[in-house]
Amino acid sequence: MRYIVREYKSIDKKSIFDLWKKAYSADEINKRKAQFTRVADENPTANQKNYSTYHVIEYGDKIIGYIGKMPVKFYVQGKLLDGYFLHDGLVDPSYRGKGLGQILMRDVEEKANSFVIASWMNTAQYNLTKKCGWLDIPGFHSYKKIIFIDKYIKIRNFKLRNSIQMLYSLLSRGLEKTVNSFEQALYKIEERDSFETEVNKFSLRISKDYGIIVYRNASYLNWKFSKLPGKQFKKLLAYRNNELAGYVVLNTQRLRNGKVCGTIVDILTKKNDTASFVKLVTQSIKVFRMYKVDYVVCYIVPLKFRKILKRLGFIRSKKQSPVMVTNWEHIFKKDYISNINNLYLTDGDNDREFWQYNE
Repeated sequence: MRYIVREYKSIDKKSIFDLWKKAYSADEINKRKAQFTRVADENPTANQKNYSTYHVIEYGDKIIGYIGKMPVKFYVQGKLLDGYFLHDGLVDPSYRGKGLGQILMRDVEEKANSFVIASWMNTAQYNLTKKCGWLDIPGFHSYKKIIFIDKYIKIRNFKLRNSIQMLYSLLSRGLEKTVNSFEQALYKIEERDSFETEVNKFSLRISKDYGIIVYRNASYLNWKFSKLPGKQFKKLLAYRNNELAGYVVLNTQRLRNGKVCGTIVDILTKKNDTASFVKLVTQSIKVFRMYKVDYVVCYIVPLKFRKILKRLGFIRSKKQSPVMVTNWEHIFKKDYISNINNLYLTDGDNDREFWQYNE
């Protein structure tokens, strides 16, 4: 008997769910089932072009491993191209150490008709991806702003701790006001349950200014952030002179350590529109303060936007979030694709938000 590697079919779900029993709890499996269907069977780019969303490896009559390959549309230096995100891999613990991960990775590389980006990897996945010869794209960091500093202060005196928090809040809000310009009054912020077709024109108009960016049209954004099982996203749109100037997607999550994290999941403005970026980020901070989050996290690449985050009191993480790419040689020069500044990436790219749940 030998291993068979092939692309995923919808009828594979039962076998994949059986495989999960060896890796996840019953509660986790129940949460993952609806998300897997969303990722595997409802991807708008995959359905439009009949692309596969996973690769599986069989032994006998059962699936013993799989890895995801998420098809999305990218704008690459002004041209609309297909591309992929590598994601969501698992090998049966009984079959580990046999090189099956490399076999799956090789199948992804051979069958993908364009470049494949890997991000949000744990250490094992990163080491596997590196072993397979993927190109590193260094320099991707998160930015963190603490909202309630008293949670981080080891002082038993409640009054003193409360006074420090009040002083910190005053300083933080003052910092945010200094970054805001007189233009901020020109904006109108609206909350939406879903994205409408106006986002298509907006995204089409501004995406061509970025180097490599996912084409964030309404069907893609609604697939990612609207009516997602187990997730609650707040979607805010910014209008200036009655014209869409940008949007932001927010999420809160209670972590195992008891802290509440607010994440700027996705944000988009015109490349040099710092005023709209400031408006959306400061509005996000206001929302998170109402939700009593302990800190806010944002992933962003453009240098101008990173500088604004720092001015707003965000601190860059010391640890990088790994990003790698394969099948790039026929599209990019190495110097271009290996420069993180040529990519537009946020927390919402790839699959991470599908597998994290609100509590």
